[in-house]
Amino acid sequence: MLEISDEESLQKENITLQSSTEEFSKIINNTIELKNKIEKQINDINELYDKTIADLTKSFEEKIEKLIKQENDIKEKLQNEVTKVKEKLENFLSEATNQINLSERINKGFKYFKEEKNIIKNLSYVSNINKNKKIMNNLLKERMKSIKFCYSEENSNIKYEEFYFNGGRFLKKIEKGNCEFNFEGKTQGRILFDIESDKVYYIDGYYSKEMFVYENYENLKLKKNSHIIKFPTNISASYSVIHKGFFYYFEHSKNNLIKYDLKQNKILMSKAILSEANLDNQNQWGGDININLISDNNNLYAIYASNNNNRRISIALIDENSLNVIKTWNTDSLEKQNCGPIFMINDVLYHIKNYGNENDSVIYSYDLKNGRSNQINIPFENIGRYDSSLTYYPHLNCLMTVNNKKIYKYNVFLGD
Repeated sequence: MLEISDEESLQKENITLQSSTEEFSKIINNTIELKNKIEKQINDINELYDKTIADLTKSFEEKIEKLIKQENDIKEKLQNEVTKVKEKLENFLSEATNQINLSERINKGFKYFKEEKNIIKNLSYVSNINKNKKIMNNLLKERMKSIKFCYSEENSNIKYEEFYFNGGRFLKKIEKGNCEFNFEGKTQGRILFDIESDKVYYIDGYYSKEMFVYENYENLKLKKNSHIIKFPTNISASYSVIHKGFFYYFEHSKNNLIKYDLKQNKILMSKAILSEANLDNQNQWGGDININLISDNNNLYAIYASNNNNRRISIALIDENSLNVIKTWNTDSLEKQNCGPIFMINDVLYHIKNYGNENDSVIYSYDLKNGRSNQINIPFENIGRYDSSLTYYPHLNCLMTVNNKKIYKYNVFLGD
């Protein structure tokens, strides 16, 4: 009995040991599994840390790169501004030098001309009077035709060549026009020179709400405008003017005259004038131009038509400060709408027969000083065949126009 009991006891111990072993194995497995989970979480944390550091580093590097680029852009802009200022100063000094050289050569030319005139005068006294007086007078006239200068290619200085006198008040001849350059835009436009600042302005079309500004004539040729002036209403563009540094224009299809400050970019004055003007009386080519403004650098004029003058050309002298009409001249021209391009030189109004004929002529003049008109015939070659803004520019001594998207220049000759 005792042996059986011992065997049973041994079996129970084996069962207990086996159970304990299984429990221990479970604990070991659970521990290993927990260890693996902890290691995986540690790896995940390390990866997140590495990714976060990488993202922050990349963001910081991008911001640094952006700041460096902004710094370089600012340096470049400052350098460009310094270069522009330097160029303007150099141009100013160069222009001043040229003006001084030109003045010296003109003075030398006057002295030469005076001496030569005295020689001719003396010769006429010691020669046969009737014969040589005519010869001497013809020679003197030939020597008084124009002023000629030449430029030295070696040093670009103005050199005196020969001095003549090209004077007179009245139009005598218009040279064949030269095409200065093509200007892509509308068929017609308007060039305006500001002789006080050397800036050039361009308005595209018969009427517009904007005007392009160029630093000089060369920039206009290159079509490099600096900025654009915007207007609140459409302006009659083809015969607007710059007079003594201010821009004058009429509102489109109205008799409201505007004075505009080009330096401050604002309207200084607005006034309705010339109530008698026919606002339906345009030029020969139409073009929505009812009242033409003309400046000769001394005075400001308005050209218009009225029933009081049988729709022929009337000329009004405008006070540039008050915009009031000071004086009016009524001409005996054709009806304004039958006249070709109109321009003024030295207080004399001229108009061409037709705006679209290639072989045309200036057929009418009106002298404001003595109130007299003349029927004349001065040949004019209208190369572009669509002259709608022909204007005389005294500082260039030429006529210029925008004609079928091209800029034409005509040199003029004046006489007594």
